Amino acid sequence: MEISLRIDKNELDASLLEKIKALTKKRIIEIRISDELDETSYLMSTEANRRSLAKSLREFEDKEIISKTPEELDL
Repeated sequence: MEISLRIDKNELDASLLEKIKALTKKRIIEIRISDELDETSYLMSTEANRRSLAKSLREFEDKEIISKTPEELDL
């Protein structure tokens, strides 16, 4: 069995460990810790990214979207 959890470090407490123990049947549990940014945090990490995302959202909301079929794409 493989279980993947993504939580904020402030949510980490003893009750979470007890829940993990209850979910597993084996004695050995591997825990990996990553300090990488999640996708949203990464995308919002710079002012340029925030502006670009805001612009894209405005274009989407204003229906300023260019739609092409696969044949129309210049690959």
